[in-house]
Amino acid sequence: SSLGRTYRDKIAHEGLDISRAQLKKVRKLEKAKNRVQEFRCVSCKLLVPGTAPGSKHRNHCPLCLWSRHVDQSVGFRLIAALCGQKMRPVMTRILPGCDIQILHRCEGCGHEKWNRIAADDNYVSLLALDSLSSKEAIETALLGKS
Repeated sequence: SSLGRTYRDKIAHEGLDISRAQLKKVRKLEKAKNRVQEFRCVSCKLLVPGTAPGSKHRNHCPLCLWSRHVDQSVGFRLIAALCGQKMRPVMTRILPGCDIQILHRCEGCGHEKWNRIAADDNYVSLLALDSLSSKEAIETALLGKS
């Protein structure tokens, strides 16, 4: 099949029932995933560059920290065909090695995902978020709530 075994396997694994048109949309998004693209923030409408200092890729606005629900797992954008809603920045945590992360919660489906901050993220916005204690941050990371 032209859609590829990988997509069928992922869809079967997740128990999702989606149309052929949605699968084609996923393929188009997958092809574009490696391209560095700027995007418009879903919250503050800032034009955001596709690159981020200190990170492999940018997945949220450096000014207001909002994101969009496009990744179910790294590089797999099937969820964009199904959700694509705004993701609110909820809280931060600091993991061993000084890795600072933001918890984003989807306003459409409630999915939560931890994302690394970028070097140019607005620190006033970061400090305005609730923060897990070091102990809580380590526990959530060890329990697989990443």
